[in-house]
Amino acid sequence: MSVQRVAAASARDDGYRKTLSAICNMVRRDPSGTVTGPVSPPEIPGNLIAGLQPAVYERIHAPALGIFNRITPPYRMPYYWSLKPAEQAEFDRNIAALATWTDGAIQRFRSEVKGSRVVEIPNANHYVYVVEEAQVVREVRNFLLAK
Repeated sequence: MSVQRVAAASARDDGYRKTLSAICNMVRRDPSGTVTGPVSPPEIPGNLIAGLQPAVYERIHAPALGIFNRITPPYRMPYYWSLKPAEQAEFDRNIAALATWTDGAIQRFRSEVKGSRVVEIPNANHYVYVVEEAQVVREVRNFLLAK
């Protein structure tokens, strides 16, 4: 499979297009350019999750802008419709749990970072800064200009 095919499949499944350079940084290729696998070893995602720690918000004393992808239970990734019914049910359970966690994370930021500004962009994507770039840029500019 080529880098271009990986990029097309990723765009179809994730709902946005990664740059070819980003795809190239994520995959190994043989001398002919065929994708042979991921760059990261398979244990990396588990290690990242195991190392997660809550942010220590009381250390923040400057004005802060929090831009959040606010997930709600009806949220569906573009690949959802290609899942089997049992996989859709699992996705639905996971999204419901993630929505609850996200609500808590947003409320924690809002309450623990004094004087913060919170922007919630509903059901955008994990890469909200890419998918909703124009809104994110507007919000950052407004924050920096104190509007």
